[in-house]
Amino acid sequence: MTSPFAVWLLPSYHANIFMTVLFALIDPSVSMIESAFSIYIYDGVRTLEEHWETMLNAIQTGVLPNNYELGEFRSHIEAQFNPNPDRAEELRKIQKGEEGWLKRVWPSLTLINSTFSGMFASPLPKLRHHFGPSVQLKSGVLAATEGLIGLAYDANDTNLYRLEFAGHIEFLDITEKEGVSANLVQPWQVEVGKKYEVVITNKDGLWRYQLHDIVEVAGFSPEEGIPLIRFVERKGVAFRVGGEFFTESFLRKIIGSLADDSIGRILEFTTVLDERNELPAYGFLVEIDGEIGRNPAQARVLVQGRLQTDIAYKNYCDDSYAGDPTIRVLKPGTFKEYRQWKGDTNGISAGQIKVPTMLTDAVTIDWLAQRVMLEV
Repeated sequence: MTSPFAVWLLPSYHANIFMTVLFALIDPSVSMIESAFSIYIYDGVRTLEEHWETMLNAIQTGVLPNNYELGEFRSHIEAQFNPNPDRAEELRKIQKGEEGWLKRVWPSLTLINSTFSGMFASPLPKLRHHFGPSVQLKSGVLAATEGLIGLAYDANDTNLYRLEFAGHIEFLDITEKEGVSANLVQPWQVEVGKKYEVVITNKDGLWRYQLHDIVEVAGFSPEEGIPLIRFVERKGVAFRVGGEFFTESFLRKIIGSLADDSIGRILEFTTVLDERNELPAYGFLVEIDGEIGRNPAQARVLVQGRLQTDIAYKNYCDDSYAGDPTIRVLKPGTFKEYRQWKGDTNGISAGQIKVPTMLTDAVTIDWLAQRVMLEV
């Protein structure tokens, strides 16, 4: 616990991340970093990279920078912030951004405990680069507001959990059309390889909660025969950049609402996390039927406007933690070629392959990026 309590109370996400990282930077004995979601740790690393010299100067002089408005909490934070020129000099010898540089910042660091499964897996490669191979990245728990679902089972697998019975957990077979009690499956009845929606009854009353979390049964623990599960997706949720949750149907409505005379008639599309610029953004890869429309730039404006109808996403944009969406037009026939490529790669019929509304596989994203003919 490196930060004074006043930092916890800062209402600004920017200020909170900045001050949390600044105080952690002072203490070389940090041995564990813990966060609910990996994206927060990644934001912290980005903040550290962007403000490295500012933070080192502050540590040397003992004067808090004026980057963010600390309001009524400034005096409480300043009282805990003292000059440490020796630490500043020690940090200046570290080459920012090189592989494993944060292990040099915190030599005692051995564990980063967060959520790295599902949609939070995307920062893994970047965090591994920054922290180096000797720091373990571990998904501690699979949990929801209503209760604990699972505990990390394999230190080397960030998406494998042993079912935890903090409440009573049941499973709803997602192949069943109706979410009724008759379709519930008990933990000892689940089948390996099948996907289920988690249903939990917690200790605050005998109410079943459909969590809308889809998991896949990976096996059973050899010690007790308890199910081992992997998080697959949020039911109906397709993608996220910040604190929002967008459903697949919502993303499809956005693309479907674009007028043909703006960008053209869109045949197929997929959505990726576009990290080519400083701020992560929604990236739409689209294939057009025929000629490109007369005003494709308008399409980008319309997409941003519709995305910002979600208040969580708008706040994330206003705080400069999400960039404007991007639209890249693929060469004609790309998705047809994609189905063939996927079929050849996976050994299945191309006719059985669907273009996902959201795409996180780096190899596939790179494959599609090579077929971009125009960026709006």
